[in-house]
Amino acid sequence: EEHFKHHAVIYRSHNLETYHWKQRSKYDIWWKRPLFRWIARTMKPYEQAKVERASKVLSISADEMDVLHQWNPNTQLFLPHITEHFPNHSSSMQQNSIGFVGDMEWLPNTSAMTQFIAKVWPVFHQEFPHVQLSIAGRGSEKYTNPSLGIQGYGFVGQLREFIQQQRFLINP
Repeated sequence: EEHFKHHAVIYRSHNLETYHWKQRSKYDIWWKRPLFRWIARTMKPYEQAKVERASKVLSISADEMDVLHQWNPNTQLFLPHITEHFPNHSSSMQQNSIGFVGDMEWLPNTSAMTQFIAKVWPVFHQEFPHVQLSIAGRGSEKYTNPSLGIQGYGFVGQLREFIQQQRFLINP
């Protein structure tokens, strides 16, 4: 893109690790909290240094953009919006399937799905037992639980096809 052609340093943040670990230190199991606080403190100067050197920063959320601006008010911040139109093929859509896509070997995804399945899904499944939770992504097979209506598909070669088969997708 034209915005990025003539800049030596561009920082792209999937998420600010500092704040991810800070959140984990507040809400995870008590004995893990000191480790997570240490990781957050260790990550912050590293991330700040990268942002301070960047002339352009791509972020994933408006909240994080506020933090990035505090770290480097001279950089240009971008919040990309990536959209793709997936035609609604009602013949292939499973009206009773809720989907999630993510690499389940990445801790934030594993943590999110574990919490979702433990706290949200049982309540939802009790109310709507005909609805299936479909999880795609490396390592998602471990979540398969037919009695709870959960199917882990593992790595799927055709992500577009998986997405088209879902009534909607969640992002816990």
